[in-house]
Amino acid sequence: MRFWVKIKKQEKRVDIEEKDGIYIVEMDGKKRSVDCRTAGHKDYLSLIIDNRSYLVESAPLKIDEGKYYANISGRRYNLEVLDERLIATRQAGALRSDDGPHVISSPMPGLIVDVRVKVGDVVKAGSAVAVMEAMKMQNELVSEVDGIVKAVNIQPKDTVESQVPLIEIERHA
Repeated sequence: MRFWVKIKKQEKRVDIEEKDGIYIVEMDGKKRSVDCRTAGHKDYLSLIIDNRSYLVESAPLKIDEGKYYANISGRRYNLEVLDERLIATRQAGALRSDDGPHVISSPMPGLIVDVRVKVGDVVKAGSAVAVMEAMKMQNELVSEVDGIVKAVNIQPKDTVESQVPLIEIERHA
């Protein structure tokens, strides 16, 4: 399967083929054999590449947009991973960001520390609507749109999994 992986401004084509439980990964004309297995939790992967072992924490941030994060050796990377299907969907215009309500989902598993909105509140794009603690860091979750809060599915001290819908905002016309 072919993917395009973007980290910051660098984009690479990656071809992956599974063969006898091992992945053959080709990037920049180089093929590598990768043994990949889950390591306890679904967001943790154990990789063996060229006889070196790596523990990777990875999960989707916005799966429908191909956005993921990965923690490798204590460093966090934000990735965009596109496959041929997602590229075709984008090109066909099927993903319209201005249709329907805006849903703020948890970017990763964590603990809700603060909820700054309630149903009926008017929010502006860029305004913080909640604070979540994950990986010993507090992160503000912000609205990407102007609108009115229609649903708040969380409260402080809630533990949430990755990609759980937290807050729904009806967009202003």
